[in-house]
Amino acid sequence: GKPTMHYAISFFGEPGAEIIYPDPGFPIYESMINYTGAKPIPYDLTENHEHEINPEEILSLINEKTRFNWRYIKRI
Repeated sequence: GKPTMHYAISFFGEPGAEIIYPDPGFPIYESMINYTGAKPIPYDLTENHEHEINPEEILSLINEKTRFNWRYIKRI
């Protein structure tokens, strides 16, 4: 839940890092990423995308600055 996301974002977030988060999602995701100094990278989960994850789109958002992908935490 939210405490897990808070700790994970706090651990991985720092200036210069990028963190992918679901949009729409809980407002705490983006605000916590901003708080750490990392750059929030939204992943669109609107109805146009049928609220599904497209692996190719996720891969296109990942780069050398990506420190955390919210999807991995949901599996834990």
